[in-house]
Amino acid sequence: MNKKALPIILIYFISGIAELFFFYGGVKPGLCISQGLLMPLLCIYYLRNSSPWKMYGDKWVIIALVASWLGDITLMFSPEKPAMMIPGLIGFLLTQVVYIKIFYLVPYRKWMKGSSLLISLLFITYGILVYAMLFRSLNILRLPVLIYTATLIAMLITAFGRKGRVGRDSFILVLAGAVLFVVSDSFIAMTLFVKRFWFSELCIGIPYFTAQYLIIRGLLSENRDIK
Repeated sequence: MNKKALPIILIYFISGIAELFFFYGGVKPGLCISQGLLMPLLCIYYLRNSSPWKMYGDKWVIIALVASWLGDITLMFSPEKPAMMIPGLIGFLLTQVVYIKIFYLVPYRKWMKGSSLLISLLFITYGILVYAMLFRSLNILRLPVLIYTATLIAMLITAFGRKGRVGRDSFILVLAGAVLFVVSDSFIAMTLFVKRFWFSELCIGIPYFTAQYLIIRGLLSENRDIK
């Protein structure tokens, strides 16, 4: 890691933790500022650490982070304005689609066998179970949530599909980030459509901003040795 970029990541995690304090303290302006800073800080961190010649890859990573930022901003207001949920869902759907594009390194048929097939089926089963649990509460959002769930699980599968195609550190970091992204989104779904509990924001926020950092950190350390 570029030592000059270390302060950016420190501010990033401080902003993430501050967001939780502002949420539980009911300080809306502080929540808006801290949550709104997360993705721009991660963009700066990525660009400062990325190789100068990786402009094509940079473009897609930045698009994913901008889409996440739009999702963050819109979903922040969804409790008061439920209509904001749809653009928030679209923002994060775009994030997952772009991450799939970035992670997809090898034809589907080459990893859908043996243990890789089993792991992928476990991911798909998890997505089905979560969707089935939410189904009755979704009403008119059944189709959008189904599309988003399928895309989220596809992102997780393509993150796992990088195994053996990139360096070990990159694979582990990105996969850990993808898993935490799924965890965060699962708690968002439970909070929005089933029941909010007092520590729900902890279960959503910490996995989310950690997931985004791990994915970006993993992409920065990527060694594209495609076989």
